[in-house]
Amino acid sequence: ERIISQRVCFENFNGLFHFAEETGAELVLEKCQAFLCNNFQDCNPTFFSDLSYNHIHKALSSEELEGFEDNILQSLLKWLDSAKVSKKDKDINVDELISLIRLPFIPSNSEIMLEAKKRGLVSQEQWDVCDLFQ
Repeated sequence: ERIISQRVCFENFNGLFHFAEETGAELVLEKCQAFLCNNFQDCNPTFFSDLSYNHIHKALSSEELEGFEDNILQSLLKWLDSAKVSKKDKDINVDELISLIRLPFIPSNSEIMLEAKKRGLVSQEQWDVCDLFQ
């Protein structure tokens, strides 16, 4: 388990993550979660497509999550696209995921904030708070 956990990378992440969950390999699961948090903003749609809501929620909730808020929001939008998630999906609380991102650190006139607002993912109240911090 220790040897496997030391080999987590983009190429094998999804397979190792699912293996760890199915077999209860806690060390591998911890390393996969840490890898996700350390590389969240660098994830591409293919990488994201196999991740569940719980994986994304846990990463966004983690104190270990690394990256600038605008890149984290962009990565979340990539996951929403790759997982074909809509705001109406009963199993996924998009508002909860958005609330885990520190939106006031993202300029309200940035391309990613404008995209999130256009998709209806950012409320007017959240938008107004972002404007206050500009």
